[in-house]
Amino acid sequence: MSPAATAQGFTSFARGPERKIADEALYSWFRAAIFGGDDVLSAYGSALIETGVVILFMLCFAVPWDFKRGKRMKYGRLLRGPVMSSPKQFNEILKGEGLGITTDEKGIIIRLPLRAEAKHIQVMGDTGVGKTTLLIRMLTQIEDRGESAIVYDPAGEFSQRFFRENRNDVILNPLDARMPDWVISKELRNAAEARTIAASLYQPVDGKAGEFFTETPQKIFAHLMKYRPSTQDLVAWMSHPDEIDRRVKGTELEAIISKDAADQRNGVLGSLGLIADSLRLLPSKEQSNGKEWSATEWAEKREGWIFLTGTEAEQEALRPLHSLWIDLLILRLLTIPKEGQKRAWFVLDELATLQRLPQFHSALTKGRKSDNPIIFGYQGKAQLEVIYGHLAEVMLSQPA
Repeated sequence: MSPAATAQGFTSFARGPERKIADEALYSWFRAAIFGGDDVLSAYGSALIETGVVILFMLCFAVPWDFKRGKRMKYGRLLRGPVMSSPKQFNEILKGEGLGITTDEKGIIIRLPLRAEAKHIQVMGDTGVGKTTLLIRMLTQIEDRGESAIVYDPAGEFSQRFFRENRNDVILNPLDARMPDWVISKELRNAAEARTIAASLYQPVDGKAGEFFTETPQKIFAHLMKYRPSTQDLVAWMSHPDEIDRRVKGTELEAIISKDAADQRNGVLGSLGLIADSLRLLPSKEQSNGKEWSATEWAEKREGWIFLTGTEAEQEALRPLHSLWIDLLILRLLTIPKEGQKRAWFVLDELATLQRLPQFHSALTKGRKSDNPIIFGYQGKAQLEVIYGHLAEVMLSQPA
């Protein structure tokens, strides 16, 4: 009871008869008695506006968060791996100062972080998508830095643009007049390396029989290399079985190519002679105007660029030599660089046109400390799987 009702003598509520009350009259009474004559907007207008502003402010954060949450629920949460981003986002995230790659967006260049260059770069795409153009732009920047490069150039496009005679650049192509004299036995720093060189030339094939007819020529070739012959002498020995017999006499290899096992002997010597055809192409010192070259010496000085050139018609004959030279250079450059040595880039266009490179896997997985980046191009994963088998997947996961 209110004090006024108590003063009038009321002690309890009394329920009267039911009757209808007009809404308009009740509204007028509430407005006058409770809201002091104000309507709802006048009483709560400022509070409603403030509430609306707060809700809008919260929605600015809640909607993007809910959108991301929905994507996580639909696609899962990314722990690591590649992320699709625009060129602008790429540069904002990585803030790179290394090699620049032009994009379709006008005026925007993607820049790699300097630390990522040593993690290697792979360029994949079908013929005509612009792999060569991209490699040319990268080589231009490498040249501007004053660094060295080893360029596998099966189409001759890179050597036309970047060969500099005054830089002491070298063309490794026995069918080119600029090819220097190269003696394979001079690459040996010790006798044990002969087998490593032989493994680059004689490639394994499937099956046990294939392994025998690969490993045995490797052993014989490595044994012949220990005599440190000139290239011409080595080719002459490999072309005359009697010369080989004379040099393996008294070793375990004598029994393997015994004349008593004619079929086995012919198979081994036939495999051994395949490489002689490629070595026979190499010019003599007189034919190369006295110019000499060695992968071992070049790896120490790193003066000039190296171009391994050829044409489509010459590719089959030059493939063993090109593969050997690249493998030798990788082997020599796997060591941690000395103070003052230039960085040496490997730029290998159409990698699948080379033989299997035994040192290539090591260069990708272990070669970051040597700071000699590899840029390699290919058309599809299946190409490399044919050459490297199950190792292809591991190799392709290494480049940054």
